[in-house]
Amino acid sequence: MKNLPTVSDTALLQNVSFLDVLTPESRQEFLAAISIIRFSRYQHLFQPGQTLLQGYFILQGATRQYYLCEGKEIVTRLSVEGEMCGTFYSFISGKPTFEYAEAVEDVVVAAIARHDIERLCAEYIDIANLERRITEVAVKPLPLGMGM
Repeated sequence: MKNLPTVSDTALLQNVSFLDVLTPESRQEFLAAISIIRFSRYQHLFQPGQTLLQGYFILQGATRQYYLCEGKEIVTRLSVEGEMCGTFYSFISGKPTFEYAEAVEDVVVAAIARHDIERLCAEYIDIANLERRITEVAVKPLPLGMGM
């Protein structure tokens, strides 16, 4: 079930700076595809074995991503307002993730489904260019010595 944006949600979305590169028409279509989802502190956004069918952009709050290794939590990412949250590989490939994402405080995200991104990219070149730039940032390699 899609959570429709409230007036305060709409105000949050107006402050999303990456949307400034879109034309008014494509921005309107992009925003129409967005769902606003709220997660309570300690609630998981996703868990191992799930396939990410939506990408999350944090409007309020913070999350941490981690995986378990010999019973220990290994934190791979902390995401705050204005950042993406999710395992990009799962979102793009349609394969299950091995990570958890947990709200470290109450979180509000703008979520968009992969099929909506694909449709919008096919219809609007500025959305396709934006998605390419987001992809480039998401798959940026770690400095030498920082990888597994």
